[in-house]
Amino acid sequence: MARITQQNKEETKASIIKESFKLFSDLGYSKTNTKIIAQRCNIAEGTIFNYFATKDDILIAVFEELSLQPDLTETPSSIHPVDVIIDILIIPLRKLNRIPKQFVIDIMISVMKLSRKNNTLLHTLLALDMSYVKKAEEKMNVLLKFESNGMNAKLLSEILYATVTTEYLLYTFDEFMSFDKFESAIRNKLQLLIKPYL
Repeated sequence: MARITQQNKEETKASIIKESFKLFSDLGYSKTNTKIIAQRCNIAEGTIFNYFATKDDILIAVFEELSLQPDLTETPSSIHPVDVIIDILIIPLRKLNRIPKQFVIDIMISVMKLSRKNNTLLHTLLALDMSYVKKAEEKMNVLLKFESNGMNAKLLSEILYATVTTEYLLYTFDEFMSFDKFESAIRNKLQLLIKPYL
């Protein structure tokens, strides 16, 4: 019997993630099962469960893999202070634009379901989002002027994030809206929110 090396294990896990991504994108999450994934990977279905406890866990691994890939569209829109701040919140969403909307919805649903059992993943994803909010806050402290009206960089960055998140959810469930249209609309809204502090 051939010995399974650490490299074999890593290659098998990478294959499961890669083929699952293709299947989730092509067939949809609900129509993809572990048997189909195993066939694509040329492994026994039971082997998958040596790496992932559930199909939801595979979906999350696919999402984590996507989030680690470099974004080819990280070029700033301009050097204008407003665009610099907005880009911090918009550019990460461009990565999600590389996958079908339904797949994004499946990821959201799975994260919420899994968070009932183990909220570590949800906290990890929220920490990533909060890192963008913090980065926007830091830029605002340098580029914007806040007077004593109660508004500050921290509060404004949280408002911008909430606006982007809400608009992104609406975009995700609108099958006819393109990402370019979403980005243009959200840029206009964020510009209006930032403008009083230039």
